[in-house]
Amino acid sequence: MTDEPQQIDEHEFQTFLEVSPDALLLVDAPGTIVRVNRQTEQLFGYARGDLLGRPIELLLPARFRARHEEHRAGYRARPRNRAMGEGLELFGLRADGTEFPVDISLAPLVTARGPVVAAAVRDATERKRAEANARQLAADRLRKRQALELNDGVVQGLTSARMALELGEVERATTLLDTTLASARDLVSQLLGELDTAPRLQAGDLVRSEPAIVRHDDDEVRP
Repeated sequence: MTDEPQQIDEHEFQTFLEVSPDALLLVDAPGTIVRVNRQTEQLFGYARGDLLGRPIELLLPARFRARHEEHRAGYRARPRNRAMGEGLELFGLRADGTEFPVDISLAPLVTARGPVVAAAVRDATERKRAEANARQLAADRLRKRQALELNDGVVQGLTSARMALELGEVERATTLLDTTLASARDLVSQLLGELDTAPRLQAGDLVRSEPAIVRHDDDEVRP
C-alpha cells in the first residue's frame, strides 16, 4: 500500500477487518469511529454498538486525549502509512478502566463518505515484558561481572601486599593496601547503588567460588 489514500468499498472492507489478527478501526476526519472488527471488541472490552459513532479518544487514557486531538489534526494535514507515536509509549484504555501498552499503525483510506484513517492496534504487553526481561538479564550479567572483578581486584591487591611484606617492602605493601582499599570502596559503592534497583543480585555474587589468579611483577602465575 502506498502513502496515497486508497479508495475502498466500506462494506467489502468489513470482511477484511474481520479476518485481521489485529484490532482494526476506521476513524473519520472528525475522529469518530465508523468501523471496528471483532478483535477490537475483544481487545478493548466494548460491544461494537458502544464504539460506533463514538470519538476515538474513548479508547485512550484521559491524560492523552487532548494531545491526541492535536496529533489527529497533524495527521490529516499529512496522511501517510506510518506507525503512530514513533518513539513514544502508547497506551489503550479498556472498558473496565484498565490501561495497557499498544502498538498502532495508521493508513489513510477513502470511502464513499469521505477520507478515513485505518488504525491497526496490537496489545504490546508481551513485547514490553520480553524487552524488560532482556534488559534485566543484561544488567544482571553486567553487575555480576563487576562483582567478580571487584573480588579479583581485592584478592590480587591483598596477595601482592602480603608478598611485599614477606620481602620486607613495608612501604610498597602499604601503598598496595591503600590502592586496593580505595578501589574496593569505589566499586562497592557503585554495586550497592545498583543492588537497590537489582534485587536479583545477591551478596554471594561478590565472592568467587574459586580464588582469583594473581599475576606478579616477574610474570609468574600462581593460584
